[in-house]
Amino acid sequence: MKIGMLLSGGIDSMMSARLLQEQGHDVLGITMITQENFDVGPAQQAAQWLQIEHKIIHLEDIFQKYVIDYFCSTYEKGQTPNPCVQCNEYVKLGALMEKALHLGCDKIATGHYAQIQYHEKENFYTLHKGADPRKDQSYFLYRLGQKVLSHLLFPLGALHKEQVRQMALERHFPDQIAHSQESQDICFLPSDYREFIQGRVHCQPGKFVNEQGEILGEHHGIAWYTIGQRKGLGISAPHPLYVLHLDPQTRQITLGKNEQLFQKYFELQYCIWATPDQTPPAGPIQVKIRYAASPVEAHVIHTCGNTVQVELSEPQRAITPGQSAVFYCQDRVLGGGIIQAASHSKPSALIK
Repeated sequence: MKIGMLLSGGIDSMMSARLLQEQGHDVLGITMITQENFDVGPAQQAAQWLQIEHKIIHLEDIFQKYVIDYFCSTYEKGQTPNPCVQCNEYVKLGALMEKALHLGCDKIATGHYAQIQYHEKENFYTLHKGADPRKDQSYFLYRLGQKVLSHLLFPLGALHKEQVRQMALERHFPDQIAHSQESQDICFLPSDYREFIQGRVHCQPGKFVNEQGEILGEHHGIAWYTIGQRKGLGISAPHPLYVLHLDPQTRQITLGKNEQLFQKYFELQYCIWATPDQTPPAGPIQVKIRYAASPVEAHVIHTCGNTVQVELSEPQRAITPGQSAVFYCQDRVLGGGIIQAASHSKPSALIK
């Protein structure tokens, strides 16, 4: 089988390629260029060491549209973006996968820590958590549909990172690869996101207010703040203040106490369900409100099209608009959507 391996030059993609070779597959290394001055050297060196053919695919325009522009516009709207979800859906496992299939590949492989199962009776693919709970990346992949999953392989899904490092040593990988550090989550950010969006977003100063509407001070623009933020507010108060809400229409940022950040209800839009009938399963499920959050029990209490209202079994801190909420049943991904609003009260009180 000819398999296109999305090759970055790091240990995960390199080990994935080697495992596929050992299984007897014809592996084609594929690297996408997403920005000017993109360094393809590590991927080229990895392909040379693996002795595989290497193709470079230019996706600068698509990456700009679906990742960079999205990233900046989401902050302009007073929300917090999730660029890895966007990149996987539209770029890495969207446009790049299509190009790889056109190159004659039967399957595409990545170094993600996640797993896929095929259910022959239903002719349906399901996405599952990776075996390593510290490296599981299924959260970032929840929007992948059946066509993508049917062409996708995760060679590292059943492994732990420590195993991958040991396997690299046993196979005499170059030292700089076998002992490499983890890469940062957002690949295009050279520094703090505020430095990156400077000059890329249009926002004006506004007022900090409390929940009674009293003015507490001025801010530099809502794009520079996120829900739950404490540092960098520049406001003196007898107790710590945190960002509770950002309103792009009035340019007001509401501040309050930490306990006010805990909410039990939220609303999702652009929700998809990874079930054969594309509907939420009955009964309680679990949800992660951000990648680093622990799953918590949840109930879907209302759906209207791809808008979903959710009740949590216990309040969660800083449920943040723009972030993805991903549903699970044990290790299986059931679907998810983009958080639009959160509330302490019943769904009728959700911000519209």
